[in-house]
Amino acid sequence: MIEPAFKPRVTIFVCCNGREDMQSCGAQGGEEIAAGFRHAITRHGLTRDVWLVRTRCIGYCPKEGSAVAVHPPGRCWVEVTARDVPCIMNEAVLPVFGAGSGTQEDQSR
Repeated sequence: MIEPAFKPRVTIFVCCNGREDMQSCGAQGGEEIAAGFRHAITRHGLTRDVWLVRTRCIGYCPKEGSAVAVHPPGRCWVEVTARDVPCIMNEAVLPVFGAGSGTQEDQSR
């Protein structure tokens, strides 16, 4: 067993579960939300530091949208749509790296 040279500082879990017996995150935009996070992670230059996990049910079944969890800081949201991705990045992901973290956005300022 070998431990990798780099480890994620943040992991984003996006529910993409599909269910036939009830509404599900997968049928309500889970993959679109995951794609939005992948784009944001790449745009901020965080592909080695932020891991994106498309997951099955994480215990919240919203009436619309998907469920998303971010660790750290250990926050969860429900009824997330692709439009919410920038807000979640700003509230929960980018603060982990602090100001001047060397992201592409910081370098362009």
